[in-house]
Amino acid sequence: MPARRPKAIRLLLATLFLAVATATHAQRHAQRPFAPQPDEIPALPEACRVRLDHGTKAEWQAWQAKLGRPIWDHLHHFCYAMNFMNRQATELHRPTRRNQLQQAINNYNYVLTYWPKDHPLYVEAVGGKARAEILLQMLQR
Repeated sequence: MPARRPKAIRLLLATLFLAVATATHAQRHAQRPFAPQPDEIPALPEACRVRLDHGTKAEWQAWQAKLGRPIWDHLHHFCYAMNFMNRQATELHRPTRRNQLQQAINNYNYVLTYWPKDHPLYVEAVGGKARAEILLQMLQR
């Protein structure tokens, strides 16, 4: 009989750990606002960090000059799309992941509406949208 207790205790501890880990993951991701949060910004390109109000005035002006006004004015939607792609990659809850992919597609569509087709970031947005659509299709199977 004493041999069963350690196994039962291990099983109980493993179950508790799994429950806490799942609840922590769900709570961490379910409460994310629309815009990228400070802990998500480092995973985005430097231009996104600056555009999302984490850069200096000089950085802002430099990126605006480098990318051009039409791109810069709508860049935050591109950054949002990339951030939703990052979020969905670690999301376990299928409806939340589906929503994040749809949000990414919506933001890619936004920039594709306003950006000039001959800009290199336009091509990046087309590719990002295609990846999001493929992942969404795979998720719905």
